[in-house]
Amino acid sequence: MARTRRRPKVVESSDENQRSLRELTVFLEDRPSFRLGLAIYDVPGTREAWLDRLAAALTDRPVSLLRLDLSHEPNEVLLLRRLEDALHTTNLPEGKTPAVMVTGLEAAIDFRPMPGTLFVEGGQLLRNANLQRDAFTERCPVPVVLWLNGAGATALTQTAPDLMQWCTGIFQFDSGELAHSNLERGLLSSPLSETDRLPHQEKRERIGLLQNLLLELEKISSDDRGSLARKAALHYELGQVFLALSEALAAKQHFEESLSLAQRISEQKMEEASLDGLGTVEAALGNLDQAVKFHERALKLAEQIGDYNGVSTFLGHLGIAHARRGDLDRALDYLRRELEDFSQFRDRQAQGRTLNNIGVILMQQNKYQEARGFIEKALDLARESKDRSAISADLNNLGWICQLSGEPIRAFQYYEEALDLARKLGVRARECRILNNLGALQAQLGQTDQAIQMLERAGRIAREIQEPELIESAERNLRLARELEPEGFEAARS
Repeated sequence: MARTRRRPKVVESSDENQRSLRELTVFLEDRPSFRLGLAIYDVPGTREAWLDRLAAALTDRPVSLLRLDLSHEPNEVLLLRRLEDALHTTNLPEGKTPAVMVTGLEAAIDFRPMPGTLFVEGGQLLRNANLQRDAFTERCPVPVVLWLNGAGATALTQTAPDLMQWCTGIFQFDSGELAHSNLERGLLSSPLSETDRLPHQEKRERIGLLQNLLLELEKISSDDRGSLARKAALHYELGQVFLALSEALAAKQHFEESLSLAQRISEQKMEEASLDGLGTVEAALGNLDQAVKFHERALKLAEQIGDYNGVSTFLGHLGIAHARRGDLDRALDYLRRELEDFSQFRDRQAQGRTLNNIGVILMQQNKYQEARGFIEKALDLARESKDRSAISADLNNLGWICQLSGEPIRAFQYYEEALDLARKLGVRARECRILNNLGALQAQLGQTDQAIQMLERAGRIAREIQEPELIESAERNLRLARELEPEGFEAARS
């Protein structure tokens, strides 16, 4: 039986929310022509709860809500075209006129910090909407309400000021001060976040929450240690989420902000974490010498202040960076030290990830059976801890080992399970890697048409997430598949 997703509770005591609901209902019923409204919310749960309440309020009214959710379309650049498509493909109940609720716009907004301000760049979608503002009246003759968090509303005002002049209704919804303070405590409770495991949409929503909190701190304009520490933590968290979304340049800017703030107030744990984050970013950008320097600085600082968990983590990151530089023996030294530390601390999840990394390096050294032993142990630990992201990575790597060992059926099984998990988690880089490996396997088995389809999909995803290494790998394997030269395929390991 399918499970019904629980809706968040509406804060009944908020007179402001109730008034906004009444005003929005009147706004939508006014007349069947283009009108632009802006609904500002604090957290996604608030948005969903009041959208439900709005739909209920309109049940017996001549208005039917049409939802246009862009949260999965970060590369969308034409809002007007998407509105037209939605209107032309929707069947309305008899006697009802549509009103479009646009959500998920934050996915298409570029929230990178710029000198002297927080968010000034709203992205191509908002710039195009600003240029096309006069066409909205003719081509979208219905009420349209843009649902944005506080940071998104700021970006809209700055990037599309002419479009904002069309706005004839602004409606505010929030979850209440207590809920908001609980949210902030939850977001900042662990600076070393594990956002990579979140589905894609939740990562985007998390960005919105963090940006809202940053905006509120900016309004206070306080330079006390507590406020600066919170700003540093928020920038660090944003760096982590952008990194998990494979948006390395945005992540870099936030890590630089968190490092600067941490150094200003001598917050050494945040400083080491930010240095490590910058190392991971430089590695993602292909600047491996810089990556090693940042990780070494983070490791040195962790050793100085006795942060033993940090020491273990940074040893692993140094191992990965050296592996990518081609110094595999040195990489193994760092990773074996990391594994020893994690075994001592009884951190089973971290131990599993390190086992997988050691296995990957042994694969690069063509020690496939030895590698298989490490990765199978990693998979056992990942299943034990129900770490789906790690399970997906381990399965992908085992698939490649089976492929090289002449076990194609078992390789397919590993790849298909890994691909299903990667898609459910929204880890697009992992999905790209697995598609790449599946395509290589199909080409080696003579299934050329299927291989080309898989590799073309891998290439599209790699270009969408702008990962140079994955683009190069997918294009190389696609070329080999078309030339019927399957012997030269390369693995895309996790």
